Amino acid sequence: MGEALYRKKGRRYVPALDVEPWSHDRMEPGAFRLTHCYEAGARRYEYDVTPDRAAWRAAAMEAKAGMVKAMQERAIATPEAPETAYTPQQKAIVEKFRQDMAEAGGLLPRWWRHAKPEQIADAGVEAVAPKKQRGDPVALRIVEQGAVRVNAAAIERDCGSVVLVYVDLHSKYAEFGCVMHSDKDGPRIVLEASELTRHLDDTRPRESHTMIEFAEYPGWQVFATEGPARYTMGVTLVAPDASSQSANA
Repeated sequence: MGEALYRKKGRRYVPALDVEPWSHDRMEPGAFRLTHCYEAGARRYEYDVTPDRAAWRAAAMEAKAGMVKAMQERAIATPEAPETAYTPQQKAIVEKFRQDMAEAGGLLPRWWRHAKPEQIADAGVEAVAPKKQRGDPVALRIVEQGAVRVNAAAIERDCGSVVLVYVDLHSKYAEFGCVMHSDKDGPRIVLEASELTRHLDDTRPRESHTMIEFAEYPGWQVFATEGPARYTMGVTLVAPDASSQSANA
């Protein structure tokens, strides 16, 4: 039980505040939360934890606490001895850089921002996070239901920034229409029906389009598609960073 605080109202004291921990916590029914006390009086929390990943998330929290502590200890700046001064060539490079920045309307760098140990540890934990396994479901959103019917989608291979997804179609011999990309939403694919397409939605005109969205991959792009062949379509998705690197190559 928490400690109840009171305030004076007239001649009496009435309850004013309940300092019960998490008394104002707003967790949805059925949700899970991990709590890690990594040192006296200090806790970290992980939300939206699922039972199948709880063990890994707990191990990652412990590893992160150790990484942050080690980085903080090693990141303490110490003066270099002997102090190394800029050479004339280095001074000229810095001065030219400042002039170019001024002409371009940019701010002259006086201070540099570095990632915090906790941010670096987060990046390390994310890098080793377990990826999806073959057969794991992929969330599909039917943006527009046309004649072609779609059952579900599943992971064929997950390489982190590149994912191969197989889309299971209810309609046979559907045709690929086009791709749509967005910075906020997941990539979308339009499917069409031809004269050979079978098992369509009879309530929709044959010429109507079905648009699906890979909702759990916002900002990603469709790199390549294979098919549809009978009831299956292969879709290769790439992360925003990976797609920009391939475009610049």
